[in-house]
Amino acid sequence: MAQHRCPSCRKLLNFEGAEPGASVMCLACGSRFVIPFNEPTPVAQVFSTPGPSSQTPDATSPETKKENLTPKDLQLMMRGFGVGLIVAAAVLVTIWLAFLRKPWLRPARPSSSVASNSTTAASPQQSAPPPSASLSPSTLPATNPSDQSVQTQPSPANVTESATTSTTQPLVASSQPTTAPAAATNPVVVVPRKPGIQIHPLPLAATLTDEDIGQSIQHGIDYLLDQLPAPNYILASLQSGFDANYHNWSAGEDALCVYAIIEAGRSVGDARLGPHSPLTVKLLDGMKGLPARTGASVYTRAIRAAALSVYARKEDWPALVADAHYLLEAQHGGAYTYDLLPEFRGGPRNFPMLWDNSNSQYGLMGVWSAADAGVEVPITYWQEVDKHWTTTQLPDGQWSYQSANARSPSAQEPRPTMTAAAIASLFVAHDYSDPVHAEGEVGREPFPIGLRRALHVWESRDYSISIPEAHDARGPFWGYGLYGVARVGLASGFKFFGTHDWYSELARPVIANQQSDGSWWDEINTSYALLFLARARAPIMMNKLRFDNPDDPQDPNHYWDNRPRDLAHLSRWASRELERPLNWQIVSLQRDWPDWTDAPILYIASHQALKFSDDDCRKLREYVDAGGMIFTQADGKSAEFNTFAKELAQRLFPQYPLAPLPADHPLYSVDYRLDQSTPLLAVSNGSRLLMVHCPIDIALFWQHRDKTLHKAAFQLGTNLFVYATGKVDLRNKLNTTYIPEPVGAPFMSLDVARLQYGGNWDPEPGAWPRYGRLLEKRTGIALNIKPTAMKDLSFDKMHFAHLTGTAATELDSQDKQAIRKFVEDGGVLLIDAAGGSKEFASSMQRMMTSAFPSAQLQPITHAPVLLLDQFDGMYDLNKPRLRSYAVEKGFSGDAATMQILSSGKGHLIFSPLDVSSGLLGTDTYGILGYSHDYSEKFVQNLLLWMLNGQRS
Repeated sequence: MAQHRCPSCRKLLNFEGAEPGASVMCLACGSRFVIPFNEPTPVAQVFSTPGPSSQTPDATSPETKKENLTPKDLQLMMRGFGVGLIVAAAVLVTIWLAFLRKPWLRPARPSSSVASNSTTAASPQQSAPPPSASLSPSTLPATNPSDQSVQTQPSPANVTESATTSTTQPLVASSQPTTAPAAATNPVVVVPRKPGIQIHPLPLAATLTDEDIGQSIQHGIDYLLDQLPAPNYILASLQSGFDANYHNWSAGEDALCVYAIIEAGRSVGDARLGPHSPLTVKLLDGMKGLPARTGASVYTRAIRAAALSVYARKEDWPALVADAHYLLEAQHGGAYTYDLLPEFRGGPRNFPMLWDNSNSQYGLMGVWSAADAGVEVPITYWQEVDKHWTTTQLPDGQWSYQSANARSPSAQEPRPTMTAAAIASLFVAHDYSDPVHAEGEVGREPFPIGLRRALHVWESRDYSISIPEAHDARGPFWGYGLYGVARVGLASGFKFFGTHDWYSELARPVIANQQSDGSWWDEINTSYALLFLARARAPIMMNKLRFDNPDDPQDPNHYWDNRPRDLAHLSRWASRELERPLNWQIVSLQRDWPDWTDAPILYIASHQALKFSDDDCRKLREYVDAGGMIFTQADGKSAEFNTFAKELAQRLFPQYPLAPLPADHPLYSVDYRLDQSTPLLAVSNGSRLLMVHCPIDIALFWQHRDKTLHKAAFQLGTNLFVYATGKVDLRNKLNTTYIPEPVGAPFMSLDVARLQYGGNWDPEPGAWPRYGRLLEKRTGIALNIKPTAMKDLSFDKMHFAHLTGTAATELDSQDKQAIRKFVEDGGVLLIDAAGGSKEFASSMQRMMTSAFPSAQLQPITHAPVLLLDQFDGMYDLNKPRLRSYAVEKGFSGDAATMQILSSGKGHLIFSPLDVSSGLLGTDTYGILGYSHDYSEKFVQNLLLWMLNGQRS
């Protein structure tokens, strides 16, 4: 049994079964070190920072007492001290030489591409490579490393490190504990991770993330649940009785809390708050039992109707209908006051001293919620609501709390909150009144004149981010104003108001103002804050492209919104069907494509032939290259727009035709099984659909909410969304696939050869650039993506190459020879079938048989290090995750699906399933491949395995 002394705490430990070169952990102090290859000695390389328990022992500790040290220990300590002096002298000489060479003057990233640095340590006699070199063979770890495994660590003299990365916490979680574990039966733990290069993740920019929002929502839910205790699950002020008018006000507050809890619970997937969970049942039953006859009965019933409509359960239907009927009876000329006034029943519709626009917006919200759940509402109601808000608009385009006849002068003044109430209410009214007079006409303005004026005021005065009530953090109407902004944004669909991304910009201060107990000071503000965060956080089904220039009245691209409520109705229908809240958005062509990536589909519709500039087309193409899909449709079956769509496809994708979508394409069956009665045209790169065009006007059926006679139109819209997202957990609004440029300088760079040939060698041109940014953030390693002809493939120039395609590809003997020489010289080649193309995979198998006659493909499990987290920055990938489509087609996810071929000093990795598309960060349906998460991690493992010497 070998014994070795821990170099940190000096304890002598037993290492049963541990071979020389193995990395082990000392359970006494938590330090890791490598067992030396000579006789046991305390002089060993430590590869990670000791845990908290490994600090220098106190002088009185038994381990530090001189009488406990043997003569051999003292001899070894002196020898170590001498070695330390030699090392220190060498370091000083190295620093002096480095100073003379001024290596810091060498840029880490030139303007055109990332400069290449050496990757691992060379021998002490080797000098650093010149700035133009990128991973020269002399700086790579040996393919078959010598016993001195510590030499695979990068030398400070050969790796340029960023000063900002030295203190950055890794984004890749270590598989090792950071503190010493509790004592176990076996006193020694052999750590599987091997010594190698240490990654240096780059710091992340200080941005608001979806994870931040999710945590804030969950904290707020827990606070509100504490305010609604058992057994009644209603506010404490209501526990004793329900008779006084005070309790009617509290009933409205209770309904607001329940509404916020239910909506927020859906947003974060809180298992306690499912549609039929015991807690949800108790919350809704308690809320339904509260009276709402006097006092603030309009508020109470409106908010309660909104809460009941979230799940629209059968057992809640009678209460929902009762509240809706009450609200229908309580309105007068489309307006409301606090409760139902019997003296006005059937009488005059004008009571200016009583109604107010705050009650009016909430009364409408309750009726709209009930109507959305299926309660029948007469068309005359929506028309009266529209008339009320239209006729009470002030000359400057805003609204006041009450009319000009109000007794209080302050009630007549314009208020941003009332303008928000009016804009949201007018959009809701148009949802139900517009179909009456919109029988398919085109060439229409998207908004009536009053609404256009209001939106202009809203944008020009920056109300979306500067509305006073939403910024007076502890003011009495903070949450009320905040929720008003959200209602305007969600009702209109606008992602930006002016230059402001209203949700992102307001969510930051909202989260910053959350208290330590999860509240925003009280139940009302907390409820409104949760509604703001949760409702606007939902996944975006489609982005509608606004392609006009509002500042140019002569702009030819004027009619971008012939069907202004099409996506509003489609997304609400899909939300019910998919049992997941969904939103929609309007984005502008004047902004760059990364602003569109929070939705998987970009929707373009008109009846005109649009005029797009080259820069416009660049944005559209880059959005698609990043994993998005364009959906176009001809309003009014316009032949002019159909011609434009064909021309647009040719401009964007000249190498691919716009052709009829095959009847067996997965788009027709991904969720609903549809026939081909809707003749779709599509552009495909051989792996996924890049553009889909509908030559008939299915958006007209969405606009009219025609879910009975034309249900297939709604099913097709839902299929488009499910196809683009791939039957996986949907991404919330801020959880986009876009990876911005990393912050800081990389500590090293690596060339990646993208092999070119006569066929479709680059079906996903955005995959590697995006992945390069992701890898640089995670590891600090920058990638230089270099399209490379087969004849130029050389291990002298680069050490990693990627070959992919979507169709059978026959390489000539010269190409095969170049591939063979590259691998045998020590290169690593990844081959995958983009989209899971069987034809490409078969042709590559033939190529490998011809190019490597004496080598044989083996399951990748024969190189287990590739699938384990045995080097810094690697993941445990023994259990592959496949796309849902691959699982449906019978693939089991066995790791042996991938194969490896060893020849000479290098390796070839072959995957008949798609990896390339996964580097886009998407999970588009119809692709036989690995999930994006697995693909990204596998390529990271592969690159780090190569940099660490391709060890098995």
